[in-house]
Amino acid sequence: MRRSLQVVLAIVVGGLALLFWPWPPYRQSQVDPRLRALVTPYRSVVTEYYLDGGSVGIRITDRNGTAVEFALPVTAGESQRYERVLVGAMHSRDAGTSPVPVEHGRDTKNMLIRIVERYSSGDIDSLAALIALRGAPRDYLRVYFNSWFRPAGRGP
Repeated sequence: MRRSLQVVLAIVVGGLALLFWPWPPYRQSQVDPRLRALVTPYRSVVTEYYLDGGSVGIRITDRNGTAVEFALPVTAGESQRYERVLVGAMHSRDAGTSPVPVEHGRDTKNMLIRIVERYSSGDIDSLAALIALRGAPRDYLRVYFNSWFRPAGRGP
């Protein structure tokens, strides 16, 4: 009986720890100024997950209608995924755009993760982007929850 209680307690504590996985930290002063300049609450946050190996694109439209696009490309042979952040396009190869690298990519990426999670509509691209960028257990739980409780054939 005592052993069963310990196992159940360990499962509950482990489950809560996984559910409340910490947010990735970032320094506000190191976030790209174009992202910091956007006025909250945002009107929309659109996320695209590309099938080129997992590149992620994010378009944020702020309260005043100003939109900024970010691309987090995947490059073959990179040891760390999503270390580069580009501003000015949702994909590094979008026609007619010239995305430029962000100086402090890690802090900007971590703020983008928080924005996507907070403003996500639960669509498959947002969930795939969160799993790719952060991979926290709660991201996987959201996918399973959506697949169980969203009627088949219906979008977000």
